[in-house]
Formats: sequence, C-alpha cells, structure tokens
Amino acid sequence: MHSICKRSYLVIFSLYWHIFPSYAQDIIIHYTEATGYDHQTEYQSLGMFQRIGAAHNFQVMHDNNGHLFNKADLGRAKVVVFSNTSGNSGLNASQRAALQWFVDTLGRNLLGIHAASDTYRHSSANGGATGSWDWYAQTLGGSVQTNPNHTSQHHWGTITLLQSHPATEGISFPWIKQDEFYYWQYGFLASDIHPLLQVDRTGSQSYDAPRPIAWYRIGPQKSKVFYTSLGHAASNYTTAGTEFEQLITNALLWMITNEPLPVKLGTFKVSQADEHIALSWITLSEENSDFFEVERSDNGVQWKVIHNEKAAGYSQRERTYTFLDRAPFEGPNYYRLKLVDMDGSYGYSDIESLHFSPQPSSSVSVYPVPGTGIFHIRHNKRDTPLNLEVYNSVNKMVFRARLAASEDQLDLTILPAGFYLLKAIYPSGAQTLRLIKH
Repeated sequence: MHSICKRSYLVIFSLYWHIFPSYAQDIIIHYTEATGYDHQTEYQSLGMFQRIGAAHNFQVMHDNNGHLFNKADLGRAKVVVFSNTSGNSGLNASQRAALQWFVDTLGRNLLGIHAASDTYRHSSANGGATGSWDWYAQTLGGSVQTNPNHTSQHHWGTITLLQSHPATEGISFPWIKQDEFYYWQYGFLASDIHPLLQVDRTGSQSYDAPRPIAWYRIGPQKSKVFYTSLGHAASNYTTAGTEFEQLITNALLWMITNEPLPVKLGTFKVSQADEHIALSWITLSEENSDFFEVERSDNGVQWKVIHNEKAAGYSQRERTYTFLDRAPFEGPNYYRLKLVDMDGSYGYSDIESLHFSPQPSSSVSVYPVPGTGIFHIRHNKRDTPLNLEVYNSVNKMVFRARLAASEDQLDLTILPAGFYLLKAIYPSGAQTLRLIKH
C-alpha cells in the first residue's frame, strides 16, 4: 500500500498505521568487510555514522570482520549497516544465521550502501560469486549486474524523486550528483522493493535506462530495509551536511524511530465535495494519541499543515474524523495525516492525491461519500429552511429531517448499509444527491 498518485474523485484504502517513539541510546552496527573489491571507504564511512550518531543520540559499533554477528551483540542493535561491503565469503554460516534471526525474527533493520548489492550476489544475477546466500540479496532488494557493473566512477547523474518518504525529506530535486551508478538489467531486483529515487539515463545502452538508485522494503516482523547504490567514493562520507548524508541520516532515523505501537488507521478517504475537498479517516484503535495534523502539498514533496484535529487518546473502537479543505489547489492535491502521540513521537499515513476541478456551486453538498452513517450537510443559504428526504434503492422514503443551519450532520446510523438518494427540498427547487453507507 504505497501508491502516491491515484487520481480520482474518491480514493479509499486500508492500512495499518503505527506511531513511532524515540529511544534513549540506540545502537547500530557498522559493517564494512570487503572480500571482493575494496572501496577504501571504511573509516570515512565510520566517521560519517559517528557524526550522525552524535547528533541524534545513537551509538555506532564498528565491525570489519563479522565479529559482532552473534545473537548477543545483534540483539542489542536496531540497525545493521552494510557500508561498501563486497564479496561472497565474509560471514560464516553461524554469522549469517544470526543476521537472518536479527531481521526475520526480531524484526530489526538493514541498511545497505553502494557495494552492499555486490555482496552475496543473488543466484539469478549474471557474473561470478553468486548463489551461496540468496536470502541476503532478497532481503537487501537487489544484486548489481556485472560486465559492466556501473558507469564511470565520476559520472554526473540527474537524480529524481519517485515517491516521497521520510528518507527523502530535506533533499531538493532534481539532485545533480557525481557518482558511480550501478546497472541492474542483468542483475537482480526483488519484486517487493519500493523505489524512492532514480537516476536518469546514463548512456546509450539498454542498461543505461532510468533506474532506481534508492529503495526501501518491509520484511518479516515489520523489519525495514533501505538501500542506496550511491556512495562509491570516500568523499561522499567526509563532508557534513551533503544531500548524501541527509539521505543516510533520514533512512537511519526512519529505521530507529519507527518502532510500532498498536495504533491502527482503518480507512482514509479523499473526495471532491463541490468546490471543496472532503477528508475522512477512521481509527480502529488508539493508544496515547494526542492530535492529528492534516498536511497538504501540490507536488508530494513540500508539505504544509492545514488543520489540527484532537485525537481520542485511548480508544478500542472505531472512531471517525472528518475535515473539509475549503481552499484546495486547482489540479493535484496531495494529503497525508500525521498523528502525534502524547509523548511527542509521531507517524505518518500513506499519501493520497486527488485532482481537483472546480465545479459550479450547488445549494447543498454532502460528505463523506461513502460514509459510515454520519454525513455532513452543507447548505449555502443559511436563512433558507431545507427539508431532507432519504430514499432507498427501491425508491421508498426511509428518513426525513429538517435543516435550518448552513452546516449540520445527518445521522443515518439506524439505516442498513447500501445505496441511498438524498433529496434536498427548498423553496426555489430541489436537489438530489447520492449517498453510500457502509
């Protein structure tokens, strides 16, 4: 459920939503063993991670020979980083089993940089040194092709954003970067990766076509994996504040702080309501929730908070929240929800979008549609009384009400789920709208 640009007048999806607390002193393991090509970035990479750790309060444990790949040490860590590792013979059988336990049983996280995808290459990838540990390549998400592996080491590439993600925040696109860009056509890419960044065409060959250079995937027990093929040269790691360091910092924080608690979002709906956009979401349960922020963007990258909604705090039943965006952009509108916990931690929903086309104002509008039983009625003429009649699918009137204010609620929870017609009758005429009740 990671789509970003579904464009329609009504978008509905279901997901589990988690809020994300932070921790006092998290540990990451920085692993750099190279039994193939050695990029000579071990200590530069370590310095960058130590710099990030000092800024964000986590500890870095360095390993260049696999000695930390045991349950005792891995059990204390949140993330294992494969930074420019290479080759097929670094970890022994028990060390490999410990890493699989770390990811698949504990649900902990794996971050790979550049030649991490030239480590334990998948058996289906071309070239040599493949086939001894397909779990690793499947978990990381890819294995680079060989002969050739990549562009020149100093190729200037144009990097574009494919979808917004916590790992990409704070980076301006297009991002023009000099690096060694890997090829994937004859290598291996897992089917469940979610590409975040791609490099534009880098040459005339088929494998030079635009291709992913950063992705994430979600593994067993909600483990998180992030990989970028950037980071060939030592210079990537030595200067603070670069886009590359921002990318790695963001990915680490996404992994370290995204520890799920039992807070679930059921449905999130976005629909056009005449000259407005109506949002509605249902929480299945809440625990220590403080408030929601509704964020909107016209490009899916830069976001602005447009509404705050108080959350339930604690709830073990479905709760419905609604918001009407009265000033949407003409054209694409992207929305996401941010839930802030009582301790200040927070999480985001997936992003949904709607292409808004202004319509002539009507006297009456209703939202959300579909709804669970509570519908909001907007009546443009405050001083004009409004009679409402609801008809079922066989044209039998099943509900009647009178509306005196410009906005009110219509409670149809007593009616069974189905399709209905709402007839709004006012002195100058009548208007019929369709309702769908879940």
